Amino acid sequence: MSDQSQVATPSDFDSGSETQLSLSSRSEGLLAPQFPANHGFLSRENADAQNKITQIEEKNLLLSVENEILEKYLLKVDPASIDGMDKLLEKVNENIAKSQIIVQSLEPISRAGSRTSQISKADSVHSVGPTSTFTLPASESLKIPHFMRGVLKQIIQNINQAKTNKTILSIEKKKVLLRMEDKEELSSTIYAIDFDVLEIQNQELRKLLHQKCHCLALTKRSLGSAEKSLTASVNLVDSLSQELNSIRKHIKLNRKKLVNLRRKRKKLESEIKQKRKEALISENYVVKSSGKSTEALDVVSYALTKLCVNDLERKLKISSRKHNLKLGLLSCVRHHFKVLTNKSNMTYRNSRVS
Repeated sequence: MSDQSQVATPSDFDSGSETQLSLSSRSEGLLAPQFPANHGFLSRENADAQNKITQIEEKNLLLSVENEILEKYLLKVDPASIDGMDKLLEKVNENIAKSQIIVQSLEPISRAGSRTSQISKADSVHSVGPTSTFTLPASESLKIPHFMRGVLKQIIQNINQAKTNKTILSIEKKKVLLRMEDKEELSSTIYAIDFDVLEIQNQELRKLLHQKCHCLALTKRSLGSAEKSLTASVNLVDSLSQELNSIRKHIKLNRKKLVNLRRKRKKLESEIKQKRKEALISENYVVKSSGKSTEALDVVSYALTKLCVNDLERKLKISSRKHNLKLGLLSCVRHHFKVLTNKSNMTYRNSRVS
């Protein structure tokens, strides 16, 4: 038992006020009071008081052992067991009552003692509420024998320890009751749920989910086919664009050739006109020289000129036909390219929508 442990007054026990103490004030064992070596001066009353104190010490020792057992059991107690807590609280209340009886039995001994000690008011602390500590009496100048102070401190420590155990047990009991109330509310809410309705709703939701998954699979398939067709269309557009580029190159070359042919045509037309003039001149010359002999060279030149004119006219017709064919082919290619472009755009839009 430490010298700094705090004690309680009998008035505190009579009022029944509960205090909250630190666990450091618990005693580790019971220390017997120290008596002087020479007891010859004690009277018969003091000898009876000493015997009574010895009995009280034995009772106090038993109470301290019971408190230690209760404390160990408190560490192992199941919080869910309300009955066990009620029994522990009853046992603690019994120990507190026994300790109060012991303190009350010390009062006549303190009045009959010869060696006393006066405790000043400056060394005392008054109890101000349920959170105050136990001290020796200050308001009342009680005369307590010196050899009884250790016993009184030990008894009060046992009472404090029992009250602390009682407070802890009451708190744990409240916690367990709150847990039980929560469990009852949860069970009532669970019983209020209609599981059949929930099962029907779950089945409907599963059917809806299955339908959505089926629609999603169909959409993925259509999207895959649309992607394939779009890829084919893109490849076709690429090939057509390459062909179109090559056709454009040919068109440029053909335009150059056409320009050259037109120039040649103009030259041929001018040559034809000139040859026709020469032919007319030669014909007039032949007609005017009727009866006269014509030279063979003039006849040959006329025939050659006529052949050249016919050849030039034939070439001109062929070049115009080629030009018209190339223009028609170019218009067909452009129309085909527009159709393919429209198809690719429609395929891309359908894939985006799906």
